[in-house]
Amino acid sequence: MTFRSDSTSIDIQRDAVVLSKLDDLVAGLLAFEQHDYESAIASLSEVNDSHPAKFAIAQERLGVTYLAVNNPAFAIEPLERALQIYERLDPVSLTVAECKMHLGIAYAQTGHHEMALSEYRHVVHRVPDWSVAYFQMARSHACRNRALECVEALLLAAQLDASAFERARTDADFAKVRESAEFQRRCCA
Repeated sequence: MTFRSDSTSIDIQRDAVVLSKLDDLVAGLLAFEQHDYESAIASLSEVNDSHPAKFAIAQERLGVTYLAVNNPAFAIEPLERALQIYERLDPVSLTVAECKMHLGIAYAQTGHHEMALSEYRHVVHRVPDWSVAYFQMARSHACRNRALECVEALLLAAQLDASAFERARTDADFAKVRESAEFQRRCCA
């Protein structure tokens, strides 16, 4: 076995760059936890711009940060990239379900309810007791004016969280179906 100092030097330089990005990653995660979303976006973007395929957590947190600042259109790309990495590593992990949930919310907030519903279906298949996923499904069905599907998802959410009906009665996204006979009969009784 021969030892090549030039390749070792390149490996050390590459590792040093990756380690410096870990500092940015930690800074971004801490900023997010402190609700300093501007700093979080800056730090996480720095990580993602330099190593888009290496740091799934940075991609996901960047997407979640964009959701937190009500910018779902910017959330989609990093969440999709994070999901690709997570699915490659462990397709049945809870991390995949969480990422799909965030991606579904981003799709729904940009008006892509069918894509959102697809993500939510994956989430409830993996985590059948996640009431928020059923509630988000109900919300997307309501936005598509599908009263029956909305009520069915809302009933599943309410089995897990009794406040689901009350939230649906006051949430503006449910306005299209709130007056339907199905909603009145099954959710307001």
